[in-house]
Amino acid sequence: MTGLKFGILSIALSVGVSESLVAQDSSFPIDLELYTDARVAFASGEPGWFNDWLGKGRYGGTRNGDTRTYARIPEISLLAKADITWDLQSFVHLKYDPEQDRAVDIVEAYLKYQPAPKSAFSYSVKAGLFFPHISRENVGIAWTTPYTITPSAINSWVGEEIRTLGLEGKLTYRGEASEVSLTAAVFGFNDPAGTLLAFRGWGIGDAKVGAFGELPLAPLPAIGLQ
Repeated sequence: MTGLKFGILSIALSVGVSESLVAQDSSFPIDLELYTDARVAFASGEPGWFNDWLGKGRYGGTRNGDTRTYARIPEISLLAKADITWDLQSFVHLKYDPEQDRAVDIVEAYLKYQPAPKSAFSYSVKAGLFFPHISRENVGIAWTTPYTITPSAINSWVGEEIRTLGLEGKLTYRGEASEVSLTAAVFGFNDPAGTLLAFRGWGIGDAKVGAFGELPLAPLPAIGLQ
């Protein structure tokens, strides 16, 4: 997949490569996908919060307000899917991002059990580390959005701070002309969620922070950083 995406302040070239590794005599096929993002950005205004400043974007200008030009590879993701059985699948998303404190980190890793439905009702169970089902925006490969470079403010925040380690169940009823689903989950590992939002406020960016990564906080006297 090759294409150009145009944003207000940047132009990005995203290249995706998908390759399935399936042994002919194996009952454990593995599907591998590689996603890369090469980007040139032109930004003015305050430096971004990733650069320990107060800007709301992933990229910003200089502290004097001058325009800066960036040439970056902000992400290289490897996604692995495996069918353990007909009903049980595994998924792992590893990401390389040189702009974050951990260049290589895990974004998602979970098991999903989804048996074939035998009636109008079906169910699935997911366990591990995963994004909660927030919206229909980030539906592309590697939790990207196919519509713009930068997702909405709420999905930007989800990619930065929200990652669930837990158990999720989904029950679905499919009628002749309608479908209704109920999803419930128990989870942990999310105690710091909301810290960035409280001190920085809403931001706009497409960073997906890994499970073990740490985010910089704005240099504000209120939190002892200046």
